[in-house]
Amino acid sequence: MPKSSENIEKQRKAYSEHYEEYEHRVSRVHGLLRPFTTGKWRQLVAGKRVLDVGCGNAYVLQEILDQGFERYMGVDIADGMIENNRKSFPDQERIVFEVDDAERLEKVPDGSFDIAISYGCLHHLERPDEALKAIERKLVAGGEFLALEMNRDLPGTTFLGLYSEIFRVPMVRIRAPAYAFARTVRRLLPGRDRSGDDLYRESHPGHPGKRTPEELRGFLGEAGFGRIRVECPYLHLFPYWISRRLTPLFRLQALISRPLLRLQRLRDQGPYILIGAVKEREPLPSGADAVTSG
Repeated sequence: MPKSSENIEKQRKAYSEHYEEYEHRVSRVHGLLRPFTTGKWRQLVAGKRVLDVGCGNAYVLQEILDQGFERYMGVDIADGMIENNRKSFPDQERIVFEVDDAERLEKVPDGSFDIAISYGCLHHLERPDEALKAIERKLVAGGEFLALEMNRDLPGTTFLGLYSEIFRVPMVRIRAPAYAFARTVRRLLPGRDRSGDDLYRESHPGHPGKRTPEELRGFLGEAGFGRIRVECPYLHLFPYWISRRLTPLFRLQALISRPLLRLQRLRDQGPYILIGAVKEREPLPSGADAVTSG
């Protein structure tokens, strides 16, 4: 089902108006996740043409700016973000920003990029499968796709739910009332007029949001990618509101998670998902999209 123009405009308006607030809320998480994401990705971009899908406030660009990439193009649906990025990064020869829909990428030439990065974009989309097909078309043969995603809220992806899974005890039953209480408290804190849930609902109209690792593996395969890697970097062993504020505790959590993630029933239970895939086929000739082999 195609995305409705009404939902596109709602999303564009929400992000254009609230992107500074949104980015401020997640900036701490960016830093914690850097060893898994941009800390590794920045080593791959030297001499490459980089497409940043859902670029937001150009966080990825800031992380790779000194790495000697050939060209960078950032696309986002929020014109407010794009205009701000153009002012912040005026190098028009190497750095380009465009307002574009990630599910179509109409302003991006086919077969023109060596690396495509999606930092937390796919769960904002109605049709992430269509976005992955569009991204695959924009890459050269052998081009890499790198992404960070949020896992769907399943029992094991949360702190209480994880221990329910590990110890086989019904701790998950208290999750809903516990989280409802926590949300109420956050709304009462000074300077917290709106909760993250409120912003999420406003900026994500008309789509299901987060996907599971298994769903993403399927989407990548359908899009034509090969050498697919979809894995969770850590588990929620400590309450999120504590671990995100204490870097040593977060690192300890990641360290302890490694052996647990080797267990089949826990391997897809982390709150975040790392994605890597390679385009293994040559781009189709222009106009050949509808041609199939007999």
